[in-house]
Amino acid sequence: MTIPAPARVALLLVFAASSLFARTSTDLDVGWISRLPEIDYVWQSMNPRVEGWPAVGQAVTWQAHVRNWSNGAQTVRYEWLLDHAVVESGSVQLAADAFTTVDLVRPWSFERHELTFRIDSDRQLVEESETNNELTIFTDALAVGFWVEESFYRFMRENQQKLAGLGSASFEDWAQRHITWYNDIAQIAIYPETPQGVHDRWRLQKVVVVPDGALPLVPVNPVDGNASSHPNDADRTVDLSWGFTADAVPGLTDLTSINTLNSFYLNKTTVHELGHARYLIDVYAFGVKHLPPRYRVDITDNGTPVVGNLMPASSLISNGMQGYTVYETADSGLMANDYDWIDRYSAAALNLIAGARAVSGIANVPGNYGAYLNDLPAQNRITLRDAEGNPVPNADVDLFQGVRENDDLSIADTYLTRVVDDVPDLHFTSDAEGRILVGRNPFTSRALLDPYRLGELTAILRVRANGKTSFGFLESRVFNLAYWRGQHDLADHDVYLGVRCSEVRANLSKPAYRETTSTNVVRMVWQPVAGARSSTVWVSVDGRPPVALARGLETNTYTAFLSGRVRWWVESDYGPACPPRRSLTYEFTAPSTPPRRRSVQH
Repeated sequence: MTIPAPARVALLLVFAASSLFARTSTDLDVGWISRLPEIDYVWQSMNPRVEGWPAVGQAVTWQAHVRNWSNGAQTVRYEWLLDHAVVESGSVQLAADAFTTVDLVRPWSFERHELTFRIDSDRQLVEESETNNELTIFTDALAVGFWVEESFYRFMRENQQKLAGLGSASFEDWAQRHITWYNDIAQIAIYPETPQGVHDRWRLQKVVVVPDGALPLVPVNPVDGNASSHPNDADRTVDLSWGFTADAVPGLTDLTSINTLNSFYLNKTTVHELGHARYLIDVYAFGVKHLPPRYRVDITDNGTPVVGNLMPASSLISNGMQGYTVYETADSGLMANDYDWIDRYSAAALNLIAGARAVSGIANVPGNYGAYLNDLPAQNRITLRDAEGNPVPNADVDLFQGVRENDDLSIADTYLTRVVDDVPDLHFTSDAEGRILVGRNPFTSRALLDPYRLGELTAILRVRANGKTSFGFLESRVFNLAYWRGQHDLADHDVYLGVRCSEVRANLSKPAYRETTSTNVVRMVWQPVAGARSSTVWVSVDGRPPVALARGLETNTYTAFLSGRVRWWVESDYGPACPPRRSLTYEFTAPSTPPRRRSVQH
């Protein structure tokens, strides 16, 4: 079927001066695939897995947005594929230096399918990049909207090709890398609470280019957000939103490095912030630090501060201020301090609302932010353990709660603060097996935990036994996880005492990030980790569930026979009292995997 150009060409108003964005070479770019008609989410819907979605069997239009970056019109072949089978093909004339849309009408189903659009499908054109001629989406994915100011958009067009060998040529290519990144880490976020990974996938529904300084399109109270976190609060057709402003351009200084620490290649912080837009809290808030005046642990022992003494701590300098890191949560990942994977806690929380449209906002943060915090078992039994895992019986236990440093909720930057005074809030005595019962919510004197008082989420335990005083930390996070595993009435938890766990993790060295190996026999190498007892090597091949290739390694290298696109990481084990520390995730390609074009699914 040939689609006549006048019926198919959609020239966005913002591109009236589109030559500003063009280079002289030819390139066709599948920017995104939207679904029409656009449907607003239903505010405070009680059934968001149905409301806001098309009706089953309803005809929906999938619309591919194709940019022709050349100065001349191009007539090319295209294909639509559903689950890898061609369902429609034809030819289309692409207007010069503009976007053209190509439609596919299909009946709506809530079943997940992979839908692919491919332009220049017979590869007749010689292009600047061939890797952006194809895009695959998940049909049931949540919709993401990006609003971008002109200078940021133009900067990406002018410079993305400097990422040599990647085939990235535009803002859209950079944006889709973030969608791909999230979908990849969602697929392999497998934990006891999420045995199939995180259910939802993302799909870029729209890219809206606006003049510099135009964001936010709807005024935002500075307490609630800014032009990036709230680009257009009036839009309810998408589920997640983010804005890219002109003033962010000077921060993009590394235009050549292809690694996940370079935001010009991949800004993982954007994915983290979109996690907030979905409703996730900062998992790093479960950590405890002493950084006066807003972060304080004022507990003393015989008049002497315990931080750095009876309470082990490591030095911390933040904003020129000297303090201590006292405790790091056992969980790490997307909503903590490591964005290479989705942390266990957030993965489980995401699946609580799997398949649901937004219900109270698309921006960071929505009205249902942290709605899961009060999923707590009715009773919680804590076993106190020493550093080697032995129970601590017949101990006197004081529990100290944290409070927000300034309880004026209109002061946005204090929601993470924590002040722990020197007066215990609760007292217990452990039994002969080192156990105490703490009830449903020992973290605050109020009835409910509050996502705007994140300092309440971790309590400090002071344990006195056998003439010794030691401290441990109790997170509401572990209560939530137990509840989500079905332990609604009673849950058991361990708290280790007198331990300061290492934050050191392995640094991966070989194969290099995105390397293509010459053989299937791959030697993986990482730097030795001081203090670690052993290492575990994990791999995920072609998006399949992670597998531990080797456990208990006392070396810093492992060789395996591998084929395909491999993501790998190393966990360093520090013993029973401390969580393993996970490295960043590297990826490489081993032989026998056919070449791929860009896709949001691997």
